[in-house]
Amino acid sequence: MGRERNLTERILEWARPRPDASFFKTTGNVVVGMPDLFGHVRGRAVWVEVKKQGGKVSAIQALRLKTLRDEGAKAFVAYDWQDFQMGLDGL
Repeated sequence: MGRERNLTERILEWARPRPDASFFKTTGNVVVGMPDLFGHVRGRAVWVEVKKQGGKVSAIQALRLKTLRDEGAKAFVAYDWQDFQMGLDGL
């Protein structure tokens, strides 16, 4: 959990000073399988499921991510900082 928490905090810190981005934790929400972070970058909705290296995405998480992508959002899994940056490609 520590690595997930560290990456989550790094993403939140990255977005905090930026006028074109923001993120917040969705932890504790009532919808099962929703990604850990929701935000926007340059006006585009972004959802991020944060996992430690070797962590597995559940079937419901994979379905939620696909649904969000199908609806036009950027939605991806980040195992590390590089995954997060790659997930933002094109924004």
